[in-house]
Amino acid sequence: MALTRYQDLCLDAHDAVLVGRFWAATLGGELEVQDVGDTVVRGPAWGPLWVNVVPEPKVVKNRVHLDVRGPSVEPLLDLGATVVAAHDGWTVLADPEGNELCWFPGEPAGPGPVEAVAICVDSAEPDVLAAWWQGVLGGELGPGPDGTHRWLHGARGLDDVIFKCVRVPDERVVKNRCHWDIAVDDVAALVAAGAAILAEPGDAHRWTVLADPQGNEFCAFTE
Repeated sequence: MALTRYQDLCLDAHDAVLVGRFWAATLGGELEVQDVGDTVVRGPAWGPLWVNVVPEPKVVKNRVHLDVRGPSVEPLLDLGATVVAAHDGWTVLADPEGNELCWFPGEPAGPGPVEAVAICVDSAEPDVLAAWWQGVLGGELGPGPDGTHRWLHGARGLDDVIFKCVRVPDERVVKNRCHWDIAVDDVAALVAAGAAILAEPGDAHRWTVLADPQGNEFCAFTE
């Protein structure tokens, strides 16, 4: 039985309006600007995309990114994306502040020029990470292209979006600039499962900041 439910995705930025406009147009969502300067893109079936203002610059490749699908990469370039690398079958892009995303050819099911098809998380042990998140979010593990069972399908709250754990050799060196939020009844159950508390709720925020066993930050909101 799943302990939690996926709630939303959060992306750090210097200019939350600039980045939010890009993602709203990319995914066909509606942009809301918050009083504190953050923005939120509403509309995707898998939940809102928050863009949060942070002071620190982006210094390394994001360890969490979206895979998107659409008939052409050109609309994303017109919206302000840049090409990072072209591969056989997909293209790595960056949004206006350098946050990576991967484009795959196909027909989107949503209103935008592309739809999100996966949340991807870098890991040195992707099968271990995927199994941990299956215990937290439920769903079924399936193989990635290499045959390793590291793709999580049907996680609670993610609709048809796949939670992909991707094998990478590089070490994690800074806080993730992209993270997800979850809804949970009991934070203690997450800690018992192997999560670590980084920050308790307080005057600054009403949620608990945690890290999974491989150090990926996420925020838990009690239901």
